[in-house]
Amino acid sequence: MAKNNYYFKIYSDLLYDLLSRYRDKIEVPSLKQVIRCLIREAINHATDLPGHDNKLGASMVSEEALELIKKHHGDNKALKGLLVGEHLVPISVVNKLVLKNLPLDHQHELEKILKTFTNRAVITKKEHDKLNYNGLNKNMPEDWDGKNEKARYEKVDIALNEISYKKVLKEAKIN
Repeated sequence: MAKNNYYFKIYSDLLYDLLSRYRDKIEVPSLKQVIRCLIREAINHATDLPGHDNKLGASMVSEEALELIKKHHGDNKALKGLLVGEHLVPISVVNKLVLKNLPLDHQHELEKILKTFTNRAVITKKEHDKLNYNGLNKNMPEDWDGKNEKARYEKVDIALNEISYKKVLKEAKIN
């Protein structure tokens, strides 16, 4: 079993057990915090990309971030503070989806929800501020269809390229 799959299984097992045992106590703040943490960790480890880092684990990069990375030849020191790694569908939204679908009869139902929203992106700090300004930092657009992971980026005209951040960095350092 690959390392990320191993951790995904641990986090999803813990989450399912917690949700099953304490479904009537979901509103307790400390329990909600633990649930949110387990959802984040499970999602971060649901792919083959690094789960410990939102940027290194990103499967998409915005056009503006791509240009910035090329301009600085992938130099991490020069890029520090200029780029933001984030989940395409915010964890807060996934958290609401999980809680909305309770009770879950089987663990595979939970795992399906978690694995649906695994993609992460690297965008510029300026683009991140644009999402925040438009109320989309922790939310999807009101007209979200529940499927299009890029909806909040499209809403504010942020173009995403389906290329891993890791690959972009490597290519920028070569050129």
